[in-house]
Amino acid sequence: MKSFLIGSCLILSILMCNAQTTGTKIMNTSVKSQAKEDALAAAIFQAFKKGSSDKWLQLYPTDQEYEAMLQKLFAAKSKGLTQQTMAEMMAHRKREAALVYHTEFTHLLQQADSIGIQWQRAVFQKFYFDASNAAHLELKYLNGDIWFHCGNRHFVVEGIEAIEMGAQYKLQSVKGLRQVDDGD
Repeated sequence: MKSFLIGSCLILSILMCNAQTTGTKIMNTSVKSQAKEDALAAAIFQAFKKGSSDKWLQLYPTDQEYEAMLQKLFAAKSKGLTQQTMAEMMAHRKREAALVYHTEFTHLLQQADSIGIQWQRAVFQKFYFDASNAAHLELKYLNGDIWFHCGNRHFVVEGIEAIEMGAQYKLQSVKGLRQVDDGD
C-alpha cells in the first residue's frame, strides 16, 4: 500500500509543479459554468452523506484513465517518470487501489464521527476551489474545500485534490475533515 501512495504523490507533485494558477474561484451549486467542479463536490458530499464506499470508489480514476494520465505525463517528459516507473505504478495500482481508497474513506468517516458530524443532517454550503492548467500538459488540477453545516456547527472537507479527465474531475486525495466553529 505504501508504494501505491508514493506513486500517487509523485503524480500530484508533477501536476502541482506544472500548475499555472488561474486564481481562486468560488463555486455554488447554482453556477452552471462550472458544472464539472459542481459535479465533483456534489458526488463527494453525497458519498459521505450516504456512507457509501462504492460511490467513493467511483470518484477515482479507472485503471484505464489512470494509465492515460500517466501516458500524458510521460509524453510531456515529466521528471522522475520512466516507462519502468509507470509499469510499476500500474501494477501497484491494480493490486492496491481499491483497498487504499476504501481504507481512506473509512478513516474519513471515523474522523467525521469523532468530531460530531451527523451526515443525515449535513447541508452543503459552498465549494471553494482553485483549478489550474498544468503547463505543457493537457491536464487541469483542482484543489478545493467543501463547506457544510450540521445544525449550528460548521465543518469543512479540506484538501480535495482532483484531476480533470474528459467530461469530469477524478479524485486524487482528500486531506481530511475539521470543524470550523461550534455555531455560537
